[in-house]
Amino acid sequence: HNVLFKIKSGIKDEEIHAALQLVFELQKVLPGFIRAAAGKCRFHKNYPAQVDRLFGFSIDFQDESAYEIFLSDPITH
Repeated sequence: HNVLFKIKSGIKDEEIHAALQLVFELQKVLPGFIRAAAGKCRFHKNYPAQVDRLFGFSIDFQDESAYEIFLSDPITH
């Protein structure tokens, strides 16, 4: 599961880092969570204006069932 998003200006790097770390905390509570990656988007490095403040995360799930649990209610599972 991949998510890209922009962070508004004025948010400190430390705050962004803390928020992205929460993605990894989901591994403790979501069944079927295999691994995650999170950070600044570097896909379009030749277009710096398009990726300024662009971040994302990716979570790999064990199977479709684990992914569906994440989509339906990621907090209580």
